[in-house]
Amino acid sequence: MPTDTTKAKGITGQIEVSNGVINITREGLRAKLSQVKMGERAIPVNHVIQVDYKKTSFLTNGHIHFLLKGERSHSILNCPMTVMFNRKQEAEFERIAELVNKLKDEVAKGSEYEGPQIIDYELVHFSKAGGNGYVVQRIRDKQRLSHWSLPISEGLYAFDVAGTSYRKQALQDSAFSPGRRLAIIPEPDNPEDPEALAVWDLNHRLHIGYMPKDCSHKIMRRIIDGEGFTYMSMWENREGKVRVSLRVLVIGTNAKIKLPNK
Repeated sequence: MPTDTTKAKGITGQIEVSNGVINITREGLRAKLSQVKMGERAIPVNHVIQVDYKKTSFLTNGHIHFLLKGERSHSILNCPMTVMFNRKQEAEFERIAELVNKLKDEVAKGSEYEGPQIIDYELVHFSKAGGNGYVVQRIRDKQRLSHWSLPISEGLYAFDVAGTSYRKQALQDSAFSPGRRLAIIPEPDNPEDPEALAVWDLNHRLHIGYMPKDCSHKIMRRIIDGEGFTYMSMWENREGKVRVSLRVLVIGTNAKIKLPNK
């Protein structure tokens, strides 16, 4: 990933693009007011599928917005991935848009199709008393792998979400059902751990907990290096009809696995 660095200071936040990561911070009076509903973000460039850039006009400010993989349409101006700017700040944000688009193109060129993919693993549905979800199965011998024995070197890792007992209501939402894609959001301002990775539903509505530290520090380093991941709800434990815990599958770009169509 190229190491180009560009900064821009806007009305509702600041953006720095460095080492393949878009860092959005909220400093200044209006930016601080925006932070309550918008927050700060660290976004790997290879998670961005589109850069929405609108120039200023005589009556309105401009904005830049980063659309992420798997996101649905929503109000751009209230999105955590949006920063507004005025006419004096416009040139800096135009450079940001150009750089991110350039990096996106370079990532795409590096991952062009090179022939049929060989699939080594697949997810199979499984259920038992008190639990339901998916397990990873090796295709060549139909061997089902325990979550703690997944091959990290082949881009597969699983973890049990920490802190779900504090967010029981959010955990019940169907967005966390096994097979659903999830979002992992860095929290650089977390007072307990600046490398904390929070677990959210894909549309960033509900927060249910955190990736455990023994995993999050390793994953954060790889995110900073520009590696992309997919996150999926893998397994749920239940007490009656109540979901009490959740296991997440982390899927690296090098993982050769067939996923369910959800």
